[in-house]
Amino acid sequence: MTRLTTVTSKFALFTIIIAATGGILYGYEIGMINAAILFIKESIPLSPAETSFTVAAVFAGSFLSTLLAGPLSDRFGRRNLMVYAAIFFIAGVVTLATAWRVDMLILGRLIQGMGIGIVSIIIPLYLSETVPAGVRGRGVGAFQLLLAGGIVCSNLVGYYFAQTHNWRAMIWTATAPGLLLLAGLFFLPESPRWLYAKNNPKKALAVLAKMTASQEGSYEFKFMQEIQVQDFGNWRALAQLVNPLYLYPLTIVFAAAILQQLSGINAFLQYNATLLDAAGFRSDVTAILGGVSISIINLVVTVISLLLVDRVGRRPLLNIGLSGMVVALIGCAGVFFILPYGPLRAELLLSGLIMFIIFYGVGPGLIVWLILSELLPLAVRGTGMGLALCLNALGSTLLSSLFIPLSDHIGYAGIFILCAIFALIYWYIAVFKIPETKNKTLEEIEYYFKNRHARR
Repeated sequence: MTRLTTVTSKFALFTIIIAATGGILYGYEIGMINAAILFIKESIPLSPAETSFTVAAVFAGSFLSTLLAGPLSDRFGRRNLMVYAAIFFIAGVVTLATAWRVDMLILGRLIQGMGIGIVSIIIPLYLSETVPAGVRGRGVGAFQLLLAGGIVCSNLVGYYFAQTHNWRAMIWTATAPGLLLLAGLFFLPESPRWLYAKNNPKKALAVLAKMTASQEGSYEFKFMQEIQVQDFGNWRALAQLVNPLYLYPLTIVFAAAILQQLSGINAFLQYNATLLDAAGFRSDVTAILGGVSISIINLVVTVISLLLVDRVGRRPLLNIGLSGMVVALIGCAGVFFILPYGPLRAELLLSGLIMFIIFYGVGPGLIVWLILSELLPLAVRGTGMGLALCLNALGSTLLSSLFIPLSDHIGYAGIFILCAIFALIYWYIAVFKIPETKNKTLEEIEYYFKNRHARR
């Protein structure tokens, strides 16, 4: 294998920054509802079930859009779908910020979720297909970095407006990242792999040439020429999902996608103020401040992971991260099992959640986007990622919507144990099933799975 460089053009860096801005939308949505839901109930009466569904509705919208985003992006292009994602997100924010009934809250969250669902599949897909292979880990990882940054920003905004309980102002601020992404997208090219699959090799080569300051673009283009893509970009591509050639990478990707959420990350980010309040923090503002600290640590750890992913590799970071998550989840369960309500329990729970976030950020937080965007062959990449993120959204929806009812039946300790079991299954898959992809082109990864299938 020819050694890949990490030399990129300024245009490639610009592309990474603008596309990864979609991560801010995703992160802002996660963090925004964490603080806002505490004060929405003061002006719009919500039952526990309505509260859970308002929080989880965004994942229901995400489930729908991810189901369609893959095939639609194969047909109409990656960049065009990102434009629609920004529009959906902005429309959802406006609906949510002006809501005066619970049905409007849910509608706003559903529309937001449709934008988030498209963002979560298309931006990592676009970055993996567009940026040079030698920096693909950091390029796709920038999406997770800005996602973490979006969580921090929304938590800080939530803390600021918590003093006045102004939840509508919290939500209105979310229009800023949506407008930023929408404006920036008009300066980005289409994915070179999508262009090549659509019989436009000259444009594909031109985009690759703009992305690197070396001959790496020509090297990747030669690999693209050797991969034959059939039924790409039409609905018959769905039939490829049952092709035995693609069964192994699809199974890995689907498992990673749903286990990522069933291990608890989005639920704990959205309900951390509720958890800390239930553990012993006696003030909503104090609980929100605890959430701010969690989100800042998540951002810092994501930066560290981003710096390591193209040096250390994907597998070591994923294995370390999942191991630590299992330990942290068991520790959080122990806090609720053993200690009575009070400041000590709240402080230890906050420590456990911080440990969970640290190990999540080291491993699966960033690596999952690489698993989804790198392991799937081009013929099923868009559709496969769409279905994988449907499972991801389904996991989020189930855990977020059932979080409060589950806490009434099995307690918060039971929820932590349940998530630890899912994280342990994820760890097993990471250790024994997921290959290393550092410094490999997407086509080389596809060859790996084809050769593995041929040897069976």
